[in-house]
Amino acid sequence: YGFFSVLFVAQAICAVEPDAVVLATCTEVCSVHINKHSKDRSEILGNIIFGDGATSAILSAGKKGDWQMSPIRMVTAPPSTRDYVSVKLTDQGYLLYLSKFLAPCLHTAVKPMWRDMLKDSLGVKDSHDCDWAVHPGGKAVINVFHSEDLDMNLSKDNLEPSWESLRHHGNLAAPSILLVVKACLERTAQTEKDKVFVIGFGPGMVIKYYGLTRKE
Repeated sequence: YGFFSVLFVAQAICAVEPDAVVLATCTEVCSVHINKHSKDRSEILGNIIFGDGATSAILSAGKKGDWQMSPIRMVTAPPSTRDYVSVKLTDQGYLLYLSKFLAPCLHTAVKPMWRDMLKDSLGVKDSHDCDWAVHPGGKAVINVFHSEDLDMNLSKDNLEPSWESLRHHGNLAAPSILLVVKACLERTAQTEKDKVFVIGFGPGMVIKYYGLTRKE
């Protein structure tokens, strides 16, 4: 969710400097986390699904037809979830750890509040009033948003930008979400929607989200 922090700063710059044009860039070299000696399932998973990458976005006051960001919001899970996503320094280097409880925790957090998130960021409450850009943190993470008991009714096609990013690039950590956002924006002509809901998560455990709306 590091790119959300970068975008937060870029938004703040644009708010105080109306003529500003800000290049926001995020790079992750996840290969430094690889530990070939690990026998722990959660550590091995961290080695397998992550990749190296970088993405960038340009932010400004914009003009009619551009995409306008809502304020970035943050939801913090209980302290007991702190180790569900973690990076620790060890004698073998940085160790990336993904707990098997990560997806269930995300499910528990999102279930009671996703409608409020949509209303807060986009002014809508139905999951089909917008396109979805979900952080491609792994199959279990994306599948949370397909869960029947969440009543989102999102199909594989609805989340295809997230699935496609995971298939082709793996989880690039912080830069990943912008690949999904780019794919969502490129297919709005097909989906005929002018709103995109963006959600990601990271160590803490913390959930961050914002909305994109076509500027009139």
